[in-house]
Amino acid sequence: MKQTVTLADVARRAGLSKATVSYALRNHPKISEATRKKVRALAKKMGYRVHPLLQILASHRWKQPALQSIPVALLIESRAVWSLWQETHIPFLQQRCTQLGYSLNVIYLEDHSAIGQVEKILFARNMQGLIIGPVPHSPWMEALDYGSIAAISFGYTPHPLPIETVQYDFFFAAKSVLNRILNGSYQRIGILQHKKASLDDVVFFSAGIRDIVRERRSIKRFVTPFFIQSSIQDPAFEVWLKNERPDAVFSFYPHFYERLIQQSYQVPQEIAFACIHKISADHHMAGTLNHCDKIAFAAVDQLDSQIRLHEKGSQKKSLSLLIRPEWSPGLSLPEPVTSL
Repeated sequence: MKQTVTLADVARRAGLSKATVSYALRNHPKISEATRKKVRALAKKMGYRVHPLLQILASHRWKQPALQSIPVALLIESRAVWSLWQETHIPFLQQRCTQLGYSLNVIYLEDHSAIGQVEKILFARNMQGLIIGPVPHSPWMEALDYGSIAAISFGYTPHPLPIETVQYDFFFAAKSVLNRILNGSYQRIGILQHKKASLDDVVFFSAGIRDIVRERRSIKRFVTPFFIQSSIQDPAFEVWLKNERPDAVFSFYPHFYERLIQQSYQVPQEIAFACIHKISADHHMAGTLNHCDKIAFAAVDQLDSQIRLHEKGSQKKSLSLLIRPEWSPGLSLPEPVTSL
């Protein structure tokens, strides 16, 4: 971990007094514009960030209005993409941030042409922490200086980042759901797999499936090929259903339950259904609950710990905190009848 850069370090490097540097960073008019720019540029280069607690104490000392919360940022791709993720996760992030004395600022990559602009915003607004939500794999994310700020990714990570991660245990979820389907009498089990097999969650999802197939030696009970969808709205899904005629479907996403209903299939009489991304405890759909609240709370707690310990986000070994799912029964997958 990098050592914390202090105001004295910046002043020493700039050849100025601590008071001058402090005034310059607060954009005080008594300091010339040239000096203010020089100090801000040097502070950014050195990775200096005003400690939020000291900032609050200083505001009391000088009888200025104190900030009521410590700013942290949530970085996600766009307003349109991952809309369901935003609806289910952001409220819990905001709730936990408020409880711990933080204010959550959402930053969308679509509003900026380069990651450098985002870094300027983080610095200018004195963000003390960064939460990475769903973002695309691009040179942008590789170029982001994770070592200059406390940072964590959570919920759904399309690509691995060199920071701590809090996410859903997809491996355990896949095994849990598939075991329950195999406990039934289904002989043509269809699996709806995502096309992008390189995504972390899809890899764990697939690994859980393979593990169960190997443990239970049940490969003959599965429809082959699996339906590999490129998107949730892929029209090939209906063609696959007609050709393969599965009697049970195991899905990564819950949306395919609605697709079955729209196509006038009788669920579960004709096709049973279960998924690993059940958002609520609705009794119609069976699957594992995606604990958005637990994941969001854990992510903010981990970020809070980094901020308090003055740790920066970049790590030699990025760690993952996996939140285990909970089975939620539903009418779409009847529980197997056990004989007394």
